[in-house]
Amino acid sequence: MSAGRLVLVSGVSGAGKTLALQTLEDIGYFCIDNLPPSMLGALRERIAKVQAAQPPTRWRSPLTGEQLMQHFGLKPSPLVGRLKRYLEEQVIEGALHPDDTEHALRLAEAYLKQVREQSS
Repeated sequence: MSAGRLVLVSGVSGAGKTLALQTLEDIGYFCIDNLPPSMLGALRERIAKVQAAQPPTRWRSPLTGEQLMQHFGLKPSPLVGRLKRYLEEQVIEGALHPDDTEHALRLAEAYLKQVREQSS
């Protein structure tokens, strides 16, 4: 993830924006869909505040994708990437310490339960 870099994806309906965002997420970007342009300034301010409080080098999940797959019996898939990004977001928001693997496992378990309930 590159700190301070902002990528905008725009286009007409059906142009493939959703696919582009999913692809960017799969390679480690944080994506926000349908953000009103009027909120870009507030977003940049929030990013600067988070960066000042915690260097971007600490914005990592306490668990690797391999650890998540092993613990939850998952196969390599986009779900593993989404799960890892969810944990990274919790670190950025201050809800999870980057070294707290036990809390990360509890959060990951709750996230997986929610995903599975939504898909059934």
